[in-house]
Amino acid sequence: MSKQSEAMKEYFLLNHIPQVEVARRLNVKRSAVCTLLSGRDNIGPRRAEMLYREFGFSRDFLLTGEGELIDPTFVSKSSREQILEERLIQKELEIINLKDEISKLKQQVYKP
Repeated sequence: MSKQSEAMKEYFLLNHIPQVEVARRLNVKRSAVCTLLSGRDNIGPRRAEMLYREFGFSRDFLLTGEGELIDPTFVSKSSREQILEERLIQKELEIINLKDEISKLKQQVYKP
């Protein structure tokens, strides 16, 4: 078993993520996950990218075994969604403020 497959297996166990869930999130069959975690299959660049995007695993670690399993620069989906939601709220507030300004300007222009 490879260092990478051992680390992933431990991560999934510690985070209570069953192989069925890993397969669902990666859009692969459970048998592919079993093969991956057993170390019988090498991790290529495409699969490393999938694992990075879904779980934040370091592509370098997956491909070379060097470094740490988790990429410290990874921003999870939920974090990205939260960032986007905050930006959306900010833009909505800007729109409300602009509408208020337009309304005030209209009142000034149309004052008798």
